[in-house]
Amino acid sequence: MFKKFIPMFPPFLNQGSSGNAVDFLSRALILRGFMQFKNFESGTFPTEAVKNLQRSLGFTDSAVDGNFGKDTRNADFIQNKIFWDSIPATPGKITKWYGPSHKGGKIWPTSKEE
Repeated sequence: MFKKFIPMFPPFLNQGSSGNAVDFLSRALILRGFMQFKNFESGTFPTEAVKNLQRSLGFTDSAVDGNFGKDTRNADFIQNKIFWDSIPATPGKITKWYGPSHKGGKIWPTSKEE
């Protein structure tokens, strides 16, 4: 019997987010050359590295916002075939995330669909 698939990434990740998905994203950005390991050790959201990724994907200046949301994940899939939303959440690990308003932190995964 299959368990319900829960993607690792919530709908939106931005500055202030933390936890399992941010850790995974940071490691992926290091491996792809968008972030230095010393910045990973600081434990903060990799806003500048995400901006560099967005620039490499051809985002316009106004669209480069450092938010790792669906637009960034979809553009990366189209260009680099990295399907971020196919990575399952690790059982017991959570991510605290914020939406575009940067207010009202939420926990991912939740017991209900966002």
